[in-house]
Amino acid sequence: MGEKMDERELKFDTTFKERGGLFDADRTLALSTRKMFDDIKADAGSIIDYLKLTYPNLPYINLDFINSPIINATACRYKGEHYIGINYGCFLLLYDMFSKMFASQQILNDIGNVALETDERKNLSAIIIDGYVAFDLYNTRICNPIDEVRGEFAMAYTAIAVRYLIFHELGHIVRGHTGYLDDTYASAFSEIESPNNEDGKIKYIDRQTMEMDADSFATNHSHLRAIVEINHPEMIPGIFKIINKNIKTFYSHWIFVIYNLLRLFLLTEFNYDKNKLAKHPPQWMRMQLILNNIHAILMINNFDNNDIITSHLRNTIESAESAFCSITFDTKNSELFWLNFLQSEHYGKEIRYNWNNLIPLLKPYALGKLPGLVDTEL
Repeated sequence: MGEKMDERELKFDTTFKERGGLFDADRTLALSTRKMFDDIKADAGSIIDYLKLTYPNLPYINLDFINSPIINATACRYKGEHYIGINYGCFLLLYDMFSKMFASQQILNDIGNVALETDERKNLSAIIIDGYVAFDLYNTRICNPIDEVRGEFAMAYTAIAVRYLIFHELGHIVRGHTGYLDDTYASAFSEIESPNNEDGKIKYIDRQTMEMDADSFATNHSHLRAIVEINHPEMIPGIFKIINKNIKTFYSHWIFVIYNLLRLFLLTEFNYDKNKLAKHPPQWMRMQLILNNIHAILMINNFDNNDIITSHLRNTIESAESAFCSITFDTKNSELFWLNFLQSEHYGKEIRYNWNNLIPLLKPYALGKLPGLVDTEL
Protein backbone atom coordinates (compact mmCIF):
# COMPACT_ATOMS: atom_id res chain seq x y z
CA MET A 1 0.00 0.00 0.00
CA GLY A 2 2.95 2.33 0.61
CA GLU A 3 3.41 5.28 2.93
CA LYS A 4 0.39 7.25 1.73
CA MET A 5 -3.09 6.03 0.79
CA ASP A 6 -4.55 6.99 -2.55
CA GLU A 7 -8.10 8.37 -2.78
CA ARG A 8 -9.74 4.95 -3.14
CA GLU A 9 -7.83 3.49 -0.21
CA LEU A 10 -8.59 6.51 1.96
CA LYS A 11 -12.32 6.22 1.27
CA PHE A 12 -12.25 2.52 2.11
CA ASP A 13 -10.24 3.15 5.27
CA THR A 14 -12.65 5.88 6.40
CA THR A 15 -15.75 3.81 5.67
CA PHE A 16 -14.52 0.83 7.70
CA LYS A 17 -12.50 2.71 10.32
CA GLU A 18 -14.62 1.43 13.21
CA ARG A 19 -14.16 -2.14 11.97
CA GLY A 20 -10.36 -1.83 11.67
CA GLY A 21 -9.81 0.28 8.55
CA LEU A 22 -7.84 -0.75 5.47
CA PHE A 23 -5.51 -3.74 5.92
CA ASP A 24 -1.92 -2.97 4.92
CA ALA A 25 -0.80 -6.34 3.54
CA ASP A 26 2.55 -4.90 2.37
CA ARG A 27 3.65 -4.20 5.92
CA THR A 28 2.11 -7.24 7.58
CA LEU A 29 2.56 -10.27 5.36
CA ALA A 30 5.28 -12.16 3.56
CA LEU A 31 5.54 -11.65 -0.19
CA SER A 32 3.99 -15.03 -1.07
CA THR A 33 0.96 -14.36 1.13
CA ARG A 34 0.58 -10.82 -0.20
CA LYS A 35 0.33 -12.28 -3.70
CA MET A 36 -2.61 -14.41 -2.59
CA PHE A 37 -4.39 -11.26 -1.37
CA ASP A 38 -3.71 -9.59 -4.73
CA ASP A 39 -5.02 -12.67 -6.56
CA ILE A 40 -8.25 -12.58 -4.53
CA LYS A 41 -8.81 -8.91 -5.39
CA ALA A 42 -8.13 -9.64 -9.07
CA ASP A 43 -10.63 -12.52 -8.96
CA ALA A 44 -13.16 -10.22 -7.30
CA GLY A 45 -12.71 -7.79 -10.16
CA SER A 46 -13.46 -10.53 -12.68
CA ILE A 47 -16.59 -11.50 -10.72
CA ILE A 48 -17.82 -7.89 -10.77
CA ASP A 49 -17.12 -7.66 -14.52
CA TYR A 50 -19.04 -10.91 -15.03
CA LEU A 51 -22.06 -9.55 -13.11
CA LYS A 52 -22.06 -6.38 -15.21
CA LEU A 53 -23.08 -8.52 -18.18
CA THR A 54 -26.37 -9.22 -16.38
CA TYR A 55 -26.58 -6.01 -14.35
CA PRO A 56 -25.16 -3.23 -16.57
CA ASN A 57 -26.15 -0.63 -13.96
CA LEU A 58 -23.96 -2.23 -11.31
CA PRO A 59 -22.11 0.71 -9.73
CA TYR A 60 -18.40 0.93 -8.99
CA ILE A 61 -17.65 -1.12 -5.86
CA ASN A 62 -14.67 -0.32 -3.67
CA LEU A 63 -13.53 -3.78 -2.53
CA ASP A 64 -10.57 -4.47 -0.26
CA PHE A 65 -9.48 -6.11 3.00
CA ILE A 66 -10.30 -4.82 6.48
CA ASN A 67 -7.67 -4.85 9.23
CA SER A 68 -9.42 -7.33 11.51
CA PRO A 69 -8.58 -10.96 12.38
CA ILE A 70 -12.27 -11.82 12.97
CA ILE A 71 -13.95 -13.97 10.33
CA ASN A 72 -16.31 -11.50 8.69
CA ALA A 73 -17.22 -9.75 5.46
CA THR A 74 -19.28 -6.57 5.04
CA ALA A 75 -21.24 -4.76 2.33
CA CYS A 76 -22.54 -1.22 2.64
CA ARG A 77 -23.46 1.98 0.84
CA TYR A 78 -21.82 5.05 2.38
CA LYS A 79 -22.25 8.60 1.06
CA GLY A 80 -23.74 7.20 -2.12
CA GLU A 81 -20.85 4.81 -2.87
CA HIS A 82 -20.76 1.03 -2.49
CA TYR A 83 -18.17 -0.94 -0.54
CA ILE A 84 -17.31 -4.55 0.20
CA GLY A 85 -14.82 -5.30 2.94
CA ILE A 86 -13.37 -8.73 3.70
CA ASN A 87 -11.55 -9.11 7.00
CA TYR A 88 -7.99 -10.32 6.46
CA GLY A 89 -8.64 -12.90 9.19
CA CYS A 90 -11.45 -14.38 7.13
CA PHE A 91 -9.20 -15.13 4.16
CA LEU A 92 -6.26 -16.38 6.25
CA LEU A 93 -8.49 -18.59 8.41
CA LEU A 94 -10.04 -20.17 5.32
CA TYR A 95 -6.62 -20.79 3.79
CA ASP A 96 -5.32 -22.19 7.08
CA MET A 97 -8.34 -24.50 7.36
CA PHE A 98 -8.13 -25.98 3.87
CA SER A 99 -4.32 -26.19 3.94
CA LYS A 100 -4.43 -28.22 7.15
CA MET A 101 -7.17 -30.44 5.81
CA PHE A 102 -5.15 -31.29 2.70
CA ALA A 103 -1.98 -31.66 4.79
CA SER A 104 -3.73 -34.46 6.74
CA GLN A 105 -3.63 -38.08 5.63
CA GLN A 106 -7.14 -38.86 6.85
CA ILE A 107 -8.96 -36.06 4.99
CA LEU A 108 -9.94 -36.18 1.29
CA ASN A 109 -7.47 -39.01 0.76
CA ASP A 110 -8.71 -39.66 -2.77
CA ILE A 111 -7.09 -36.41 -3.97
CA GLY A 112 -3.40 -36.30 -4.93
CA ASN A 113 -0.74 -38.45 -3.25
CA VAL A 114 -1.97 -38.49 0.32
CA ALA A 115 0.88 -40.81 1.36
CA LEU A 116 3.22 -37.81 1.25
CA GLU A 117 1.31 -36.09 4.04
CA THR A 118 1.99 -36.71 7.73
CA ASP A 119 -0.42 -38.35 10.16
CA GLU A 120 0.33 -35.67 12.77
CA ARG A 121 -2.78 -33.84 13.98
CA LYS A 122 -3.15 -30.32 12.56
CA ASN A 123 -5.12 -27.72 14.49
CA LEU A 124 -6.94 -24.73 13.02
CA SER A 125 -5.27 -21.44 13.96
CA ALA A 126 -8.42 -19.97 15.47
CA ILE A 127 -8.98 -17.98 18.63
CA ILE A 128 -12.00 -16.25 20.15
CA ILE A 129 -11.96 -12.45 20.29
CA ASP A 130 -14.92 -10.77 22.02
CA GLY A 131 -17.00 -13.88 21.37
CA TYR A 132 -16.11 -14.10 17.67
CA VAL A 133 -13.98 -16.66 15.81
CA ALA A 134 -10.74 -15.06 14.60
CA PHE A 135 -7.45 -15.99 12.94
CA ASP A 136 -4.47 -16.21 15.30
CA LEU A 137 -1.99 -14.27 13.14
CA TYR A 138 0.87 -14.16 15.62
CA ASN A 139 0.76 -17.71 16.99
CA THR A 140 -0.25 -19.68 13.92
CA ARG A 141 1.69 -22.72 12.81
CA ILE A 142 1.99 -22.80 9.04
CA CYS A 143 1.21 -26.25 7.69
CA ASN A 144 0.98 -26.56 3.92
CA PRO A 145 0.36 -29.84 2.09
CA ILE A 146 3.50 -31.63 0.94
CA ASP A 147 1.86 -33.06 -2.17
CA GLU A 148 1.75 -30.39 -4.88
CA VAL A 149 -1.70 -31.38 -6.14
CA ARG A 150 -3.18 -31.26 -2.65
CA GLY A 151 -1.58 -27.86 -2.14
CA GLU A 152 -3.23 -26.58 -5.30
CA PHE A 153 -6.57 -27.94 -4.11
CA ALA A 154 -6.16 -26.11 -0.77
CA MET A 155 -5.72 -22.83 -2.63
CA ALA A 156 -8.62 -23.64 -4.98
CA TYR A 157 -10.95 -24.45 -2.06
CA THR A 158 -9.98 -21.16 -0.41
CA ALA A 159 -10.74 -19.31 -3.64
CA ILE A 160 -14.15 -21.01 -3.91
CA ALA A 161 -15.03 -19.96 -0.35
CA VAL A 162 -13.93 -16.36 -0.88
CA ARG A 163 -15.78 -16.22 -4.21
CA TYR A 164 -18.93 -17.30 -2.41
CA LEU A 165 -18.47 -14.54 0.18
CA ILE A 166 -17.95 -11.98 -2.60
CA PHE A 167 -21.04 -13.16 -4.47
CA HIS A 168 -22.99 -13.00 -1.18
CA GLU A 169 -21.91 -9.42 -0.45
CA LEU A 170 -22.57 -8.44 -4.07
CA GLY A 171 -26.04 -9.93 -3.62
CA HIS A 172 -26.71 -7.38 -0.88
CA ILE A 173 -25.89 -4.62 -3.38
CA VAL A 174 -27.62 -6.03 -6.47
CA ARG A 175 -30.80 -7.00 -4.62
CA GLY A 176 -31.09 -3.51 -3.11
CA HIS A 177 -30.40 -4.44 0.52
CA THR A 178 -27.57 -1.95 1.04
CA GLY A 179 -29.44 0.92 -0.58
CA TYR A 180 -32.53 0.23 1.52
CA LEU A 181 -30.56 -0.02 4.76
CA ASP A 182 -28.49 3.08 4.02
CA ASP A 183 -31.56 5.21 3.29
CA THR A 184 -33.61 3.79 6.15
CA TYR A 185 -31.21 2.80 8.94
CA ALA A 186 -27.70 3.98 7.93
CA SER A 187 -26.33 0.47 8.45
CA ALA A 188 -24.26 -2.26 6.79
CA PHE A 189 -24.45 -6.02 6.26
CA SER A 190 -21.94 -8.21 8.06
CA GLU A 191 -21.47 -11.96 8.36
CA ILE A 192 -21.45 -11.65 12.17
CA GLU A 193 -23.74 -9.94 14.65
CA SER A 194 -22.74 -6.34 15.37
CA PRO A 195 -22.27 -5.80 19.13
CA ASN A 196 -23.87 -2.34 19.22
CA ASN A 197 -27.04 -3.36 17.32
CA GLU A 198 -26.75 -0.18 15.26
CA ASP A 199 -29.65 -1.14 13.01
CA GLY A 200 -31.94 -2.32 15.82
CA LYS A 201 -34.98 -0.65 14.23
CA ILE A 202 -35.13 -3.18 11.41
CA LYS A 203 -37.06 -6.34 12.23
CA TYR A 204 -34.86 -9.36 12.81
CA ILE A 205 -36.85 -11.49 10.40
CA ASP A 206 -36.35 -8.85 7.68
CA ARG A 207 -32.60 -8.90 8.26
CA GLN A 208 -32.51 -12.70 8.20
CA THR A 209 -34.62 -12.78 5.04
CA MET A 210 -32.19 -10.48 3.23
CA GLU A 211 -29.28 -12.68 4.34
CA MET A 212 -31.04 -15.70 2.90
CA ASP A 213 -31.64 -13.76 -0.32
CA ALA A 214 -27.92 -12.95 -0.55
CA ASP A 215 -27.16 -16.68 -0.07
CA SER A 216 -29.61 -17.52 -2.87
CA PHE A 217 -27.93 -14.95 -5.13
CA ALA A 218 -24.48 -16.38 -4.33
CA THR A 219 -25.62 -19.96 -4.95
CA ASN A 220 -27.26 -19.12 -8.27
CA HIS A 221 -24.28 -17.20 -9.63
CA SER A 222 -21.79 -19.78 -8.38
CA HIS A 223 -23.78 -22.28 -10.43
CA LEU A 224 -23.88 -20.05 -13.51
CA ARG A 225 -20.15 -19.40 -13.36
CA ALA A 226 -19.50 -23.13 -12.98
CA ILE A 227 -21.60 -23.93 -16.05
CA VAL A 228 -19.53 -21.50 -18.12
CA GLU A 229 -16.31 -23.12 -16.88
CA ILE A 230 -17.63 -26.66 -17.45
CA ASN A 231 -18.50 -25.75 -21.03
CA HIS A 232 -15.24 -23.85 -21.60
CA PRO A 233 -12.48 -25.71 -19.72
CA GLU A 234 -9.85 -23.86 -21.74
CA MET A 235 -10.71 -20.74 -19.73
CA ILE A 236 -9.68 -22.13 -16.34
CA PRO A 237 -6.47 -23.41 -14.69
CA GLY A 238 -5.69 -27.10 -14.24
CA ILE A 239 -7.13 -27.80 -10.81
CA PHE A 240 -10.44 -26.15 -11.65
CA LYS A 241 -10.66 -28.40 -14.73
CA ILE A 242 -10.86 -31.29 -12.24
CA ILE A 243 -13.28 -29.53 -9.89
CA ASN A 244 -15.51 -28.36 -12.75
CA LYS A 245 -15.32 -31.51 -14.85
CA ASN A 246 -19.12 -31.82 -14.71
CA ILE A 247 -21.99 -30.59 -12.56
CA LYS A 248 -21.69 -33.47 -10.08
CA THR A 249 -17.98 -32.90 -9.44
CA PHE A 250 -18.56 -29.15 -9.14
CA TYR A 251 -21.23 -29.49 -6.48
CA SER A 252 -19.30 -32.20 -4.65
CA HIS A 253 -16.34 -29.86 -4.12
CA TRP A 254 -18.48 -26.73 -3.76
CA ILE A 255 -20.74 -28.09 -1.00
CA PHE A 256 -17.71 -29.38 0.93
CA VAL A 257 -16.24 -25.88 0.82
CA ILE A 258 -19.43 -23.94 1.66
CA TYR A 259 -20.34 -26.26 4.52
CA ASN A 260 -16.92 -25.72 6.10
CA LEU A 261 -17.15 -21.96 5.53
CA LEU A 262 -20.47 -21.82 7.38
CA ARG A 263 -19.23 -24.32 9.99
CA LEU A 264 -16.66 -21.76 11.12
CA PHE A 265 -19.57 -19.76 12.54
CA LEU A 266 -20.23 -22.59 15.02
CA LEU A 267 -22.98 -25.23 15.17
CA THR A 268 -25.65 -24.68 17.83
CA GLU A 269 -28.94 -26.37 18.65
CA PHE A 270 -32.10 -24.97 17.08
CA ASN A 271 -33.98 -22.66 19.44
CA TYR A 272 -36.89 -20.84 17.86
CA ASP A 273 -37.11 -18.02 20.41
CA LYS A 274 -33.36 -17.38 20.29
CA ASN A 275 -32.92 -17.77 16.55
CA LYS A 276 -35.73 -15.37 15.67
CA LEU A 277 -33.90 -12.61 17.61
CA ALA A 278 -30.70 -12.88 15.57
CA LYS A 279 -29.70 -10.82 12.53
CA HIS A 280 -28.47 -13.91 10.70
CA PRO A 281 -30.34 -17.16 10.21
CA PRO A 282 -28.42 -20.04 11.83
CA GLN A 283 -25.80 -21.64 9.61
CA TRP A 284 -27.60 -24.95 9.18
CA MET A 285 -30.73 -23.08 8.00
CA ARG A 286 -28.59 -21.26 5.45
CA MET A 287 -27.30 -24.65 4.32
CA GLN A 288 -30.88 -25.90 4.07
CA LEU A 289 -31.82 -23.08 1.71
CA ILE A 290 -28.65 -23.60 -0.33
CA LEU A 291 -29.45 -27.30 -0.81
CA ASN A 292 -33.06 -26.47 -1.71
CA ASN A 293 -31.75 -23.91 -4.19
CA ILE A 294 -29.44 -26.48 -5.80
CA HIS A 295 -32.26 -29.02 -6.05
CA ALA A 296 -34.50 -26.43 -7.74
CA ILE A 297 -31.72 -25.39 -10.16
CA LEU A 298 -31.06 -29.00 -11.16
CA MET A 299 -34.77 -29.74 -11.68
CA ILE A 300 -35.61 -26.61 -13.67
CA ASN A 301 -32.63 -27.16 -15.96
CA ASN A 302 -33.38 -30.89 -16.42
CA PHE A 303 -29.97 -32.09 -15.29
CA ASP A 304 -29.54 -35.86 -15.42
CA ASN A 305 -29.38 -37.86 -12.17
CA ASN A 306 -30.77 -35.00 -10.06
CA ASP A 307 -31.72 -37.31 -7.17
CA ILE A 308 -28.35 -39.06 -7.29
CA ILE A 309 -26.52 -35.72 -7.11
CA THR A 310 -28.71 -34.51 -4.23
CA SER A 311 -28.12 -37.73 -2.31
CA HIS A 312 -24.37 -37.47 -3.00
CA LEU A 313 -24.35 -33.97 -1.51
CA ARG A 314 -25.71 -35.32 1.78
CA ASN A 315 -22.70 -37.66 1.93
CA THR A 316 -20.46 -34.71 1.11
CA ILE A 317 -21.80 -32.85 4.14
CA GLU A 318 -20.99 -35.83 6.36
CA SER A 319 -17.44 -35.84 4.95
CA ALA A 320 -17.12 -32.08 5.45
CA GLU A 321 -18.22 -32.34 9.08
CA SER A 322 -15.65 -35.06 9.75
CA ALA A 323 -12.91 -33.00 8.09
CA PHE A 324 -13.78 -29.90 10.12
CA CYS A 325 -13.71 -31.79 13.41
CA SER A 326 -10.37 -33.40 12.49
CA ILE A 327 -8.60 -30.01 12.64
CA THR A 328 -10.62 -28.47 15.48
CA PHE A 329 -11.60 -29.55 18.96
CA ASP A 330 -15.26 -29.87 18.00
CA THR A 331 -16.97 -33.22 18.32
CA LYS A 332 -18.44 -34.58 15.09
CA ASN A 333 -22.10 -33.68 15.28
CA SER A 334 -23.70 -34.21 11.91
CA GLU A 335 -26.72 -35.67 13.73
CA LEU A 336 -27.36 -32.23 15.27
CA PHE A 337 -27.05 -30.60 11.86
CA TRP A 338 -29.68 -32.86 10.30
CA LEU A 339 -31.94 -32.60 13.39
CA ASN A 340 -31.77 -28.81 13.18
CA PHE A 341 -32.36 -29.13 9.46
CA LEU A 342 -35.71 -30.85 10.10
CA GLN A 343 -36.79 -28.88 13.17
CA SER A 344 -36.24 -25.52 11.49
CA GLU A 345 -38.30 -26.31 8.39
CA HIS A 346 -41.31 -24.31 9.64
CA TYR A 347 -39.14 -21.33 10.57
CA GLY A 348 -37.50 -21.47 7.17
CA LYS A 349 -40.94 -21.21 5.58
CA GLU A 350 -41.62 -18.10 7.70
CA ILE A 351 -38.51 -16.46 6.27
CA ARG A 352 -39.38 -17.44 2.71
CA TYR A 353 -42.91 -16.08 3.14
CA ASN A 354 -41.55 -12.83 4.62
CA TRP A 355 -39.70 -12.23 1.35
CA ASN A 356 -43.04 -11.16 -0.16
CA ASN A 357 -43.24 -8.37 2.44
CA LEU A 358 -39.73 -7.11 1.61
CA ILE A 359 -39.99 -7.04 -2.18
CA PRO A 360 -41.85 -3.67 -2.39
CA LEU A 361 -39.36 -2.12 0.07
CA LEU A 362 -36.29 -3.30 -1.86
CA LYS A 363 -37.60 -2.86 -5.39
CA PRO A 364 -36.64 0.86 -5.67
CA TYR A 365 -33.00 -0.03 -4.86
CA ALA A 366 -32.63 -3.36 -6.71
CA LEU A 367 -30.67 -3.55 -9.97
CA GLY A 368 -32.91 -6.21 -11.47
CA LYS A 369 -35.80 -8.56 -10.79
CA LEU A 370 -36.33 -9.86 -7.26
CA PRO A 371 -37.10 -13.59 -7.66
CA GLY A 372 -38.02 -15.93 -4.82
CA LEU A 373 -35.49 -17.00 -2.21
CA VAL A 374 -35.28 -20.37 -3.93
CA ASP A 375 -34.72 -19.03 -7.43
CA THR A 376 -35.76 -21.39 -10.23
CA GLU A 377 -35.32 -18.94 -13.08
CA LEU A 378 -31.83 -20.11 -14.06
